[in-house]
Amino acid sequence: MKVIEIFENKKDFMELLLIGDEEEAMVLKYLEAGNLYALYDSEILKSVCVTLPINKDTVEIKNLATYPKFQKQGCASFLLNFIFNLQNIQIQNFYTYFLSSFPPEACLIPAPACCPQKCRNN
Repeated sequence: MKVIEIFENKKDFMELLLIGDEEEAMVLKYLEAGNLYALYDSEILKSVCVTLPINKDTVEIKNLATYPKFQKQGCASFLLNFIFNLQNIQIQNFYTYFLSSFPPEACLIPAPACCPQKCRNN
């Protein structure tokens, strides 16, 4: 698997980005300002992630999506690990905001680095 940062024609990834954020208008608001990373395996696009720097120590995940047929194969984990290593980010400075319907039991980040939301680890 390889990860490529995308600098041009970011809208070409809209089909996949809409899996992570169903509102195209919202995607367009952060897409150009954010950093877009694409995960390929054997030249097949499997997953994308858009991050947005908040300050020198904090990065926000704006979008993380994997095509359904490639989910549960470690694609998003591989992509996030690449981003963590690339930006030398420690987990406590990496925030993501989930939909209110996101199940708390899905949180895999160990306490106390867990997000401030109520989850099984707090």
